Amino acid sequence: MKRILRAAWVNLLRWGSDPKYAAALVAVCLYLWNAYHDLIPYAQSLGHPEIAPYLFPLLPSLSGLITPVFLAYIILIIDAPFRTRHQQFVLQRTGKRIWAAGQIVYILAVSAIFTLVLWLLTFLLVLPSIQWTASWGPVLTTAANNGLFVGNYGCMKNIAPIPATLWVAWVMFSVCFLLGMLMMACNLYFPKGTGTTLVAGLAIIPLFLSLFSQSPGPIKRLLWISPLSWMDRSLMGLSNEGLPSYAFAAAAPFLLGCILAAAVLANIHRVDLETDKE
Repeated sequence: MKRILRAAWVNLLRWGSDPKYAAALVAVCLYLWNAYHDLIPYAQSLGHPEIAPYLFPLLPSLSGLITPVFLAYIILIIDAPFRTRHQQFVLQRTGKRIWAAGQIVYILAVSAIFTLVLWLLTFLLVLPSIQWTASWGPVLTTAANNGLFVGNYGCMKNIAPIPATLWVAWVMFSVCFLLGMLMMACNLYFPKGTGTTLVAGLAIIPLFLSLFSQSPGPIKRLLWISPLSWMDRSLMGLSNEGLPSYAFAAAAPFLLGCILAAAVLANIHRVDLETDKE
């Protein structure tokens, strides 16, 4: 286990020297600020200056925001499985399977960090006006019900904000893991650029679906192959339209990620792991 964790740690150490990680964080911060900077003035205009800290579970319903945010996430995983000169020493000392397991652990770590950072940023955006409460609060409820900038009101239906936050956090973590494993598998077994094209395509689907989300029809079946849409509670659970259930959204991305991880570990001995030059 120590060797697996060491292989993952080598990748984390690169965050301080590679500017793309800072660029991804700055991009996410700017997108979130642009989406929510009017929220506090809006709350004051309603006569309710306090805001409940539950923007995070509403975030996936903003397709125009979640797509660029996840395009920034792709920057973090675009080189998976990170065949660099630093990793060459790890590979020589551990062997292919241990090295690959370390890359998978790193993707799990990045998925958790990315999810946590998004939650923290949505919290910090309303920090000056935050009000701790177990309900959604009048500001978020009114804004969502009027179709304003906080998210879709369907995310709030029949669920309290804390369970909704935990559900979205788990699904987001699982979706990040799945996208990371897709990137890793494609980069190992297919020509360079295949993984980026596939994962970026999956990230763009919610933006396309948003044009049709209010009109039931065949186009909405794309929700079954759109992992980012599985995070949006307003689109899940519509069994009368033949769409994914909440249980499917909670289980499918993590299980698919685990299947890909197992397949990679089972076949890694067949892959030429000549490292890329930095």
